[in-house]
Amino acid sequence: MVPQKNGRPRRYDFVSRLMGGHGPGALAAAALDELSERVFDQIEDLGARELAFSADGSSLTIGNLVRHLAWAEASWMRRIAEVDMPRELDRMLQPLGADRLTSPEDSAGLPGPRASELIDLCRRVREQITLPALQRPDTLNRKIDADKGPCTAREVLAHLIWHWTYHSGHIGLLRQIGGSGFRWSFA
Repeated sequence: MVPQKNGRPRRYDFVSRLMGGHGPGALAAAALDELSERVFDQIEDLGARELAFSADGSSLTIGNLVRHLAWAEASWMRRIAEVDMPRELDRMLQPLGADRLTSPEDSAGLPGPRASELIDLCRRVREQITLPALQRPDTLNRKIDADKGPCTAREVLAHLIWHWTYHSGHIGLLRQIGGSGFRWSFA
């Protein structure tokens, strides 16, 4: 069991790495950076057992949730800006489709990636897909074909911010239920 961890403080003074730090795309990128750093803080000290833990009645695991976050961000951002996916990154993300989030074989205690590898995967998606997509001047006004879900780049960014927030809560709860305490910071 991992000992209780104190979480990092909240940060609302978002600093964007894009467009001189101004505009809605830069704000969205900065918010995504902050949300992902909070998730990384939640998982960086976890071992394989904690990353593969699933609560009774659920097949969600922390490892699957983090991989799902990387896959979803890459999938949505590629659609709105047609950014080329590096071959190695594509290979790592392909088996992580939406239907794999709760796949029983992934939560059966099989060895998975280490926390550092999951964090690296998410950071690679951000650096190689999301940020290049948001640097394109036409990205935010672009419409995408979608059978369901967001259909403009602005809606995709709002969805991704919600998505990281939503699954951060799942990760925190799984960590608590699994016995790896995490004290949320209110600073």
